[in-house]
Amino acid sequence: MAGEFKKILIIDDEADICVFSKKILERTGKFQATVTQNSADGINIARSDKPDIILLDINMPRLEGDEVAHVLSASPLTSSIPIVFITSLLHKAEPDQDKTSNRYFFLPKPISPNEMIDRIEEILGMKTF
Repeated sequence: MAGEFKKILIIDDEADICVFSKKILERTGKFQATVTQNSADGINIARSDKPDIILLDINMPRLEGDEVAHVLSASPLTSSIPIVFITSLLHKAEPDQDKTSNRYFFLPKPISPNEMIDRIEEILGMKTF
C-alpha cells in the first residue's frame, strides 16, 4: 500500500512551514513527505529518494532555492522532478508557472492547505477533470 503514495520533498528553512506542510500532505493519505531545512541536505535527499515532486523555498540561507533547482536540473538523477517554488515574493495575481520550463511552478506564501494539495495533484497528473 505504501507504494501508492506520491513522495514529496519539502525544502524550507522555516521549521513551521515544514511541519505544517508535511502534516497537511500526509493527512490526505496520498502523499509521503520528507522535510529538511537545509538546501544541501535537500539536494542529497532528492538524489537518494527521487521524490515525485519537490516543494522548495526560494529564500534559503547559504544556498538559495534557485541554486538548488539549478543543481537538481543539472543532474540526470533529478532533472525530471517537478519543482514548486513556494515563496512570499510572489503575489496571487502573478503567473504560477515558468513558461521556459514545464518543471518549475510557483505558489505564493501564505498558501492554503487546499490550494497546495490541488496544485500538487494537478502537477502530478492526479486530478481528473
